[in-house]
Amino acid sequence: MILITGGFGKLGSSLIKKIQNKKIILIKRGLHYKKVNNYTVQLNLNNRRHLKKIFNQFKFDTLVHLSVTRNPLKIKTIRDFDTLIKDTNISMNILQEIKNIKKIIIASSASIYGLKTLSDKIHRTELIKDMVSFINNKKSKKSIIIKNYLKNKRKHLSIDPLFHSDDNTRLNGSNKYINEILFTNFATEKKIKILIIRPATIITTLDEQRKFAKKLKKLKR
Repeated sequence: MILITGGFGKLGSSLIKKIQNKKIILIKRGLHYKKVNNYTVQLNLNNRRHLKKIFNQFKFDTLVHLSVTRNPLKIKTIRDFDTLIKDTNISMNILQEIKNIKKIIIASSASIYGLKTLSDKIHRTELIKDMVSFINNKKSKKSIIIKNYLKNKRKHLSIDPLFHSDDNTRLNGSNKYINEILFTNFATEKKIKILIIRPATIITTLDEQRKFAKKLKKLKR
């Protein structure tokens, strides 16, 4: 059985269409714990009691963590320090309540290298293919797999000039970088196989590209 956070986003919704012969439970954000239907549970990822409940209620063997609290194109200040704490707390809550997990997939970001342009647009098909392969592969000997979806390799952390002004800056990709450290250390200690995907901007259609460009133009004004 697979637990997916962020299952209603671009990656999550694309992934569930490709997973076969597996029971999937999606997490829908909400203040109260409630079973919405046979494949959706509403809960608050920042509430550890909610996570304890879902891991006691279901027997998951795979965790796909795609959820994120930040959306800089909609809310400029959402990348402040309080939100970074919230992101980190979500990861800590999940890791402290995990039971019997054999595989973990987490979505990191190409921005931990300092994403400075929109030139690294990635088609989500490639990411989905890698995730499905990881879920279905029972013979892989690799315990840690990292996939970088970049045209140009980047090596250093930097301030992200794409989404930040001088009065709203933070280390680029900091929440994702922290997630990588937390989940990789946990998986190594517990002998859990982990796949870390590092996409850049996930855009698949011309229409999506146009909408993204308009939002970015407004943000820079």
